[in-house]
Amino acid sequence: VQISEALESCSSNLTYLDLSDNYFRVEAGIALGKAVSRMNSLKTLKADDMGLEDEGVSSILKSLNNSCTKLEVLSLKYNDCTANGIQYLDEALSKKDDLKELHFGGNPIEEVGCSIIQSTFPRLNSLEKLDMQECGLHNVAALSLCDDITKFLKNITKVELDGNNLTDTGINVVVNKMSATY
Repeated sequence: VQISEALESCSSNLTYLDLSDNYFRVEAGIALGKAVSRMNSLKTLKADDMGLEDEGVSSILKSLNNSCTKLEVLSLKYNDCTANGIQYLDEALSKKDDLKELHFGGNPIEEVGCSIIQSTFPRLNSLEKLDMQECGLHNVAALSLCDDITKFLKNITKVELDGNNLTDTGINVVVNKMSATY
């Protein structure tokens, strides 16, 4: 919590913040959300494997709604976050025209969380990398995701879906769909 609170004082010029692999947990995630709300110059936010869970991730996403308009990289991997924790993602990314990378790998967001992420695609014209590895996705969610990727994300260069629950048939359909478009 002290680190998150200390970040508030240096937040106005900060462009890169990586606190990954520090076990902050929920309380510090909420404090980090408060600090992020003042980081208007931030271009990269990496908060991977910090034990933030739904409440911590949700706090950060709420804070992004009116801040960090120049954000290019958002990474919240391996935080034990479910679809409930990313319910504010659409609002958080609504003014992020420069976002190039979105990383949610290792969070059990499953099909509902995948749909939440997909709902942001129409406005993410600059997105190049999407990490959805180990998210508990099955064939139907992965195929729907790929449909929306090919429909909306014209600049995408990398999609990570490894470690999900796809069958061989599902993998073949995803690969064929993506290779036919890109």
